[in-house]
Amino acid sequence: MKNFEEIINDLTEGTKKAFSIGDMEGSIEQKHRSKIKDLQARAKPLHELVVSCDFTVKGVISENYETSVSPHSEQVIGGRSSTYDTGYTVGTSLDVQPLQEEVPVKKLLFEGYSSVRAGDRIRAHMSCFNEKHISDPYSGASRTYYLPRDLQKTENVIEIEILQDGKIARVERSTLYEKFQKPKG
Repeated sequence: MKNFEEIINDLTEGTKKAFSIGDMEGSIEQKHRSKIKDLQARAKPLHELVVSCDFTVKGVISENYETSVSPHSEQVIGGRSSTYDTGYTVGTSLDVQPLQEEVPVKKLLFEGYSSVRAGDRIRAHMSCFNEKHISDPYSGASRTYYLPRDLQKTENVIEIEILQDGKIARVERSTLYEKFQKPKG
């Protein structure tokens, strides 16, 4: 029969073999690297995540929004922070009917002015992605991945082509347009 000291030694050695902090850290790091590799494989640059569809416009609402800023240096916790008016921005909402039956989009949101009117035929270039942010637990660095997704009932538009007799009569670009262009070089 083993004495108390031998039992403790056996338990200690068994625990060391079964559960090592180094092994656990390695496993966590391996899972994190695997997750990043999976995201990198599925991710695409923004210019590849633009989907184009044709629509008939049913209604248009353009709204002006007041914008303001509260500098971090002037923020008050538990009180009222200073805000400064910075101007106005315009958003246009289009109620639409897709020309392709399989397209689920019923509303388009456009950052900027638009001359589109009810009854117009348009081609909308929509940004269609999900954003995933991953932070490195060791360095603290963060990276954003853009993943494709299916079209939804409401979509953001980066460019509108107004069609007349099947030809492009006018092109309107949102304030987000440049973000979705293929980098030059």
